[in-house]
Amino acid sequence: MTLLEELRKKRRVTKKELALLLNVNRTTYSNYERNPEKMPLGSAIKVCKYLDGNFEDVFLAVGVDRSKQAKVEERQWIAQIQKENS
Repeated sequence: MTLLEELRKKRRVTKKELALLLNVNRTTYSNYERNPEKMPLGSAIKVCKYLDGNFEDVFLAVGVDRSKQAKVEERQWIAQIQKENS
């Protein structure tokens, strides 16, 4: 079970609800939930806001083999995107 699936179930939200939020079919959302790293960034941010989840906890835990510099750049990039979408 992915962190995303755990969070969704904890919040008692269905896959169908999140699929509607992202304007995709339920099968596509299910694929995203099984492979969160394949979800488009804008969709990932929407899902985190909807579920009141922490983006870094849900999505950055997926890629473990990242260099320290890559992690810093990734966090800066995410902060910028979150600021733009606030």
